[in-house]
Amino acid sequence: MAYLHQHKMFHGRLHSRNCVVDDRWVCKISDYGLMAYRKEDSEVLSSTFHCGDLCRIYSAPEVLLGNASANTAAADVYSYSIILVEIATRSDLISQAQTEPVKLDIMWRPPLPELKAGKSDSDCPNQVEYCELIKKCWSHSVTTRPTFEQVKKMLDKMNPHKVSPVDMMMNLMEKYSKHLEAIVAERTQDLLQEKQKTDRLLYSMLPKPVADDLRQGRTAEAQSYASATVYFSDIVGFTQLSGSSTPHQVVDFLNKLYTTFDDIIDNYDVYKVETIGDAYMVVSGVPNENGINHAGEIASMALDLISVCHAFKIPHKPTTQLKIRAGIHSGQYVFTVIITP
Repeated sequence: MAYLHQHKMFHGRLHSRNCVVDDRWVCKISDYGLMAYRKEDSEVLSSTFHCGDLCRIYSAPEVLLGNASANTAAADVYSYSIILVEIATRSDLISQAQTEPVKLDIMWRPPLPELKAGKSDSDCPNQVEYCELIKKCWSHSVTTRPTFEQVKKMLDKMNPHKVSPVDMMMNLMEKYSKHLEAIVAERTQDLLQEKQKTDRLLYSMLPKPVADDLRQGRTAEAQSYASATVYFSDIVGFTQLSGSSTPHQVVDFLNKLYTTFDDIIDNYDVYKVETIGDAYMVVSGVPNENGINHAGEIASMALDLISVCHAFKIPHKPTTQLKIRAGIHSGQYVFTVIITP
């Protein structure tokens, strides 16, 4: 309205139903600049009337008396005072007038809204000044009514922290976006942790270069090694021991034994190939070549593994002495990984 008045354009039919909200939550004014097509609206209205015509509720007293045209800045400001009442009371005066006809005169004004302070949608930041603004806008004296520029300043002063619906929506979208970013970051972190677990499991089963090739869809090529040493051991009397034990006891026993073995081989330049049943296979010089040190690494490791078996206690048979057979072989090897469906 301030923009229209700045360009010497007056509405003449301002009411709440001409205040429309577009898809961007922006309030816009409609139905102005059409007075040439509504000549009957400029006719003098009687000083006593019913609310059959919705425009009469918003018409200024001087317009009803025929002393002035509806196309004036003061008349638009008076109409805006009625809209201010509707905003505060969350009520539609037009609908009320249609359901409960009231006989009005030029002195009639709707009751001032009963406002309360607060931060909810139905509360008013400054109820006293808001009611004073309504009184100024519907004043009988045309000269004392404020302009829309002044009204805007008064409203901004009443509510300095006002946030437009668009800004509010953007703030909500920003909060939602940050919430999504936090969720994505959390899920990404979980994914990275699961990936690290998968990598650790895969690298414990296969050499890292081979595992990386398989993850990228490349076939692991067979590689020849001129010199390496293999260690292979099994448990003496494992068949009889298994026959006199429960499956859980066998699993617990092997898990404890080979966990101890794994701790020992970490001290040597070796690579554990696999553990099947009671068989334990370790190699040195494959997949990382280490010159002539492979035989010494395997031999020293084998002595440590045999030594630890003398003090090892079988959990469910503590009186049985654990014995293993160990053998080593040095020579030329071909190493590869075969993946079967």
